[in-house]
Amino acid sequence: MIVSITPNQQVAAIFAWIWYYYLYPVAWTVYGIIVSPYGDVTDTITVPGMSTKPTIKWYINDHYGYESDFMAPVAVVLIGFTVVLVCLLP
Repeated sequence: MIVSITPNQQVAAIFAWIWYYYLYPVAWTVYGIIVSPYGDVTDTITVPGMSTKPTIKWYINDHYGYESDFMAPVAVVLIGFTVVLVCLLP
């Protein structure tokens, strides 16, 4: 069905993978595991290949796109996954 709104099958496959990522509970869990302890840490780290010493918060946001302000939606989605699976499985 997604092929009908995209120019070709390759673009449809990309959209399918993007939606698969957002529907995958492990991706949300990894996001929460990384952001909860490190998302607000402002200590500097040494990164090979970088001339400056970035903060951990900046590095996580720049390299992975994880933002510490997004922790509440992550928790809601994980609780939602749990509720849906409990209701579906007897």
